Amino acid sequence: MDQLDIAIHSTAHDANGGLPKLANKMGVGETVLRSKCNPNTETHKLSLREALGMMLLTDDVRMLEVMAEQLGYSVEP
Repeated sequence: MDQLDIAIHSTAHDANGGLPKLANKMGVGETVLRSKCNPNTETHKLSLREALGMMLLTDDVRMLEVMAEQLGYSVEP
């Protein structure tokens, strides 16, 4: 599991109300979101728009921080 996988998984599960509430806010099924955020699932992946939606709904930018770091940038509030 790499840092982006960890950030995706953590963002979903650490959300206020957990993954089920986040899935509801995003308008997707809990099982679908759980699969997309599971680093061991190869068939379902989070889209960039879904990742942005998760960050906007949770105010959690760990995914952005990981992507920025891998590209040689940093994130500042």
